[in-house]
Amino acid sequence: MAEESGPAVEWLMNAFGLELSLVSRLGGHSEPRTHRGKERFPGMTITYGLMEAFEAICKKSPERAR
Repeated sequence: MAEESGPAVEWLMNAFGLELSLVSRLGGHSEPRTHRGKERFPGMTITYGLMEAFEAICKKSPERAR
């Protein structure tokens, strides 16, 4: 799963402007494999980025958001 995650991480970074350039070890991991930014937890960074993109779509084109 983590072995081929590179393209997905790159897509998230490019498509949503996320900062996920750090790779670190989180609880329970034996090796560093979690992509994260400097300011937030990885899940929160991704979730907020997706929420912001969705909110922008809602404002610009409410019918598309449905």
